[in-house]
Amino acid sequence: MKLRNLFFALAASVFAFSSLMQAYAETNVIVIDQAKIMRDSKAGKDIASKLNTISEQIGNELKPAAEALQKEEKSLNDKVKPLNQAAIRQDAALLDRIKSFQKRAQEFEVKRQTRAAEIELTSRDAWNKFFEALGPALEAVIAENNADVVLDRSAAVHASDSIDKTAAVIAKLDATTPSIAVTKQTLPKQQQ
Repeated sequence: MKLRNLFFALAASVFAFSSLMQAYAETNVIVIDQAKIMRDSKAGKDIASKLNTISEQIGNELKPAAEALQKEEKSLNDKVKPLNQAAIRQDAALLDRIKSFQKRAQEFEVKRQTRAAEIELTSRDAWNKFFEALGPALEAVIAENNADVVLDRSAAVHASDSIDKTAAVIAKLDATTPSIAVTKQTLPKQQQ
């Protein structure tokens, strides 16, 4: 009796395993390389170029103030270097100059951080638009390949080139969206 039950249990296990393997074999999997799509598509290159331009503009905007602060810092260091603490405390004009410099340096740092946050916000907005545009291109490739599962290449341990549909996604995206509008974002006043 026990041998018969063991046989039936083993037969049921083999049947369940073969059914599972058959279902798995019928699953159509494709792979895409999201990083490559972002880097090599026309829209991705367009975003990268526009973000670089905005970053350069902000850098050029901040450069004169940064250079003026560096020059003032060097001048103050040269002035303070030969003095001891008591001599510095007794020189009211020097103390006012130091306080003024520190205030301007803090204001500049706040402005620099605000601009960095604006660049980040601009980048996030642009890439959100990119992924919205990517959706229909990816859906078209999924439909054409009758795919059940889509994996990013970075998540796959191994994927043969025959299931990599990155080029097809890029081609469709390039055809429909060669560029993305990138608008410099500003932080609301309370966040600045």
